[in-house]
Amino acid sequence: MKKVTFLFSFLMIISFALSAGGSQESEQNKIDERVGEGYLYKYEPAITLTGNRIARSEVDFINNPYTKWASETLGINYELKWLAPDADTERQKLTLAMASNDLPDIVSIEAGDLFSRMVNSGILLPLDDLIEEYGSPLTKAMIKMYQDALDDNFFSLFTVDGKIYAFPEASDIFAANWKTLWMRQDILDEMNLDAPETIAEFETVLEKYKNTYPDGVGFISNAGDSNGMIPIMEAYGAFQYKWIKDSAGNLAYGSIQPEMKNALETLSRWYQLGYFDKEYFIKDDTKNREPLLAGNGLSVYGNWWYVLWPFPDMWTNVPTAEMTPLLPLIGPDGQQSIMHDISNGYFNSGRAISSSCKNPEALIYLLNEELDSHFRYNKELREQMAALGYDFKYGYEEWTSPVNPDADPKDQKWNYKIEGPDKFWNTFVENPVHLSFGFKYNEGPFDLFSRYVVTGEAYRNDNLESLSKPDYIDYEKYFSTPSNKMNAHVKNVENYDFIKNSDIIIFNEFTTVPTDTMIDKRAYLDKIEEEYFTKIITGALPLSSFDTFIEEWNKAGGSQITTEVNEWNNSK
Repeated sequence: MKKVTFLFSFLMIISFALSAGGSQESEQNKIDERVGEGYLYKYEPAITLTGNRIARSEVDFINNPYTKWASETLGINYELKWLAPDADTERQKLTLAMASNDLPDIVSIEAGDLFSRMVNSGILLPLDDLIEEYGSPLTKAMIKMYQDALDDNFFSLFTVDGKIYAFPEASDIFAANWKTLWMRQDILDEMNLDAPETIAEFETVLEKYKNTYPDGVGFISNAGDSNGMIPIMEAYGAFQYKWIKDSAGNLAYGSIQPEMKNALETLSRWYQLGYFDKEYFIKDDTKNREPLLAGNGLSVYGNWWYVLWPFPDMWTNVPTAEMTPLLPLIGPDGQQSIMHDISNGYFNSGRAISSSCKNPEALIYLLNEELDSHFRYNKELREQMAALGYDFKYGYEEWTSPVNPDADPKDQKWNYKIEGPDKFWNTFVENPVHLSFGFKYNEGPFDLFSRYVVTGEAYRNDNLESLSKPDYIDYEKYFSTPSNKMNAHVKNVENYDFIKNSDIIIFNEFTTVPTDTMIDKRAYLDKIEEEYFTKIITGALPLSSFDTFIEEWNKAGGSQITTEVNEWNNSK
């Protein structure tokens, strides 16, 4: 997606947002009567919002530049209700807070059963009216852009009975979804083999690798469970934990389809042949990746950002290692497919508002301010917005590096005419998504990917000097060395560009909050599924036990879940 195409689409959306539901002026007057300063507002006296977070070693959630800026600029102070040491403790604290109706004002929460229980308990506020009344035209345009990119599913994991109950931590769709099967190209070259395109060719590669490097690990399941087997399952048209349409148009659970049995048969055979670690299921992802990073592995399923981490550790140990990303493998039936799911990545994490929050509109003001500041470098967009009647608080400024680039990220400073929250986007640690009640909104659903496409083309054409200053700095900082990093990254971006314009993407068809039976039964059902699949793969159970699993899954609640899922689907 080229930048000009994105910009045109964005401006059309903004025009719609400014004109929909009455004039901008009447909407502005409505809000002015209530708060006095329109879409951007400073509380005097200051208010305090409480929140909850999971501890990160490098983050001080209370005393940081972001909370200081929010306090000084918006009159919004931030306090932690609690800081959980890990995800399990976080869930326990949220459960107790729900039971005692003592939630933080701004609730950081994952989509799923606990979120659904909170909504059903009436302790979270619906956001629809807040967005409509307090959201700026720019905020509404950004929301519509994500809705359009996700087929109106941007809020679906946080929507109950047609009402929105949380803001997703929006991210670039490429960043949130794209995982691939990575392989050592240099080892393929040593074995005089091409990168495999089919599941059969992949098996041939694994066989030769095992014979050539008997102590190496051919296929690394880095997840420590069947999630690491996804590219093999997808080659068979099998989609674990996902809901797909069957031939009759009904929604069916991917894990109990015949295609999954075929995938498990192949994985079990590979396990017996020693193509992957015999103890993968008792190791965590770090332990499973160790052979690859030491130079003793051939392939691994992982995120696009593996070129940033952990592959650099491998390049330290094996400087000549070349990683190549594979396209989705073609299965025995000649078909190729890959699953996209909005519950991946940032879209299943959100910010909800407690029904006891005294100033729920403050979260919308915060988002308005972030977006107004975030677009300060986009001159063309600002000129078009001005013509449409939107008046930015943060005027246009040329993109600039920090005045002290060698300082620790949290201490870096920028010379801005008006200091705003956009400066926290310049470093990972200080990004608002990692701090307090902040959001993570890129400039658009494919903004990061589009920038990588431009950088990749410049790299291929030996024309990096044509890049914009921020894109060139991004290249220099993250991808310039070693050279095999950029080679792998560009090939991966090219692969995704091909895939997103193809017809091989399969979507998870269930895009809403858990059903009642899911809330009660899914944890147990997921447990028995993983146990059956692991035992079948490792040979502890025969392949025929897959049929027993289906029977047990249906009896334990799966059949009722299937009914509820299809009732939801038929009601759309």
